Parts: sequence; C-alpha cells; structure tokens
Amino acid sequence: LQNKSLSLQNVRFLVLDEGDRMLGIGMGSTIRAVINACSHAERRLLLFSATIPQPVIDVVHEFIRGELFVKIGRINSLPSKLDQYIVELDEP
Repeated sequence: LQNKSLSLQNVRFLVLDEGDRMLGIGMGSTIRAVINACSHAERRLLLFSATIPQPVIDVVHEFIRGELFVKIGRINSLPSKLDQYIVELDEP
C-alpha cells in the first residue's frame, strides 16, 4: 500500500478475523490504512472474534458503522467445556 503497488479500491468485503487482537497489539494505523484503501462505495467490513474487550469495541466503532453484533454465550468468557487435542503426524 505504501508504494502504491497494490490497489484495494475494488474490494467489496474486508474480513478481519481476530481484528480485536490486531487492534490490541497496536496495528490500528495499519488497519486504518487498509480500510481506507478499500474505497469501494459498497464496501462491507466484517470483524470476527471469540473475545472482544470493551476498549476494543470502542475503537471498532470508528471502523464499522451500523454494525450487527452477534453474541453467542457470555462475552469474554471461556466455554464451560473445552477439549483440545494434539495430533502428531509422521512425515511422508
């Protein structure tokens, strides 16, 4: 983006997975540059996260207008049962 070798003006859907984490580690100016570069009139921005603290929600409002907030379970809480697995594979 900085050297103008990439154009995002025709991007209609911009998806940020774990966008709150990116904002939380100080990538706000980079995210802002990408969002601004996606200048299509019908651009939609989608942000997904399992947890999103209130200070990040406040920042997200700068980027997303008329948002739809979908909550499943309690916000910022771990599930009551969480199974994690490690699968080791033999190299071919």
